[in-house]
Amino acid sequence: MENNSLDTNQNNNSVIEIKEIAIRYGIIGGLAGILASLIVYFTNVQYETWSKWLQTLILLVTIVLCVKSIADENKGKEVAFGVLFKGGMLATAVLTAIAIIYFMVYINVIEPDFIDNLLQITKTEMLNKGLSEEQADAAIKISKKFMSPAIMVSITTISSLIIGAIVSAISAAIFKREN
Repeated sequence: MENNSLDTNQNNNSVIEIKEIAIRYGIIGGLAGILASLIVYFTNVQYETWSKWLQTLILLVTIVLCVKSIADENKGKEVAFGVLFKGGMLATAVLTAIAIIYFMVYINVIEPDFIDNLLQITKTEMLNKGLSEEQADAAIKISKKFMSPAIMVSITTISSLIIGAIVSAISAAIFKREN
């Protein structure tokens, strides 16, 4: 039997299948994120504060469901923390890759003015909070440097992986079955 480090529970050497489950959940989570984004876009609420947290919620739910599914599909076997953690992280990586590809399509095809619109809304909010026009312009100038697609993709990747690691660890601790 081939020993694939992603699929082997090191404690009792029984094979615990995680790749297929994790990839399936990552794809489902990625597609759910795309669907949610399109719904938010077509209902014209993409700049609402709550809508910014929708993708994070989808990531959280995807990871928890993935880790639980791995544990459930291996009933009767010892399922170590590390195996479940790896499954959660693989689902995170797949979902994040899909989200990044979609984001590039979104800002280049679906809503090419997204970044400019977001900066304008941010400026309006600053002015409403009492900042002067000059202060708001200076803040937007700085913000614009961090709103390039490359930086946004980097921040998204890093934050998704950090959130994924935390949620995978918590989920793995909850669903593990070790002697």
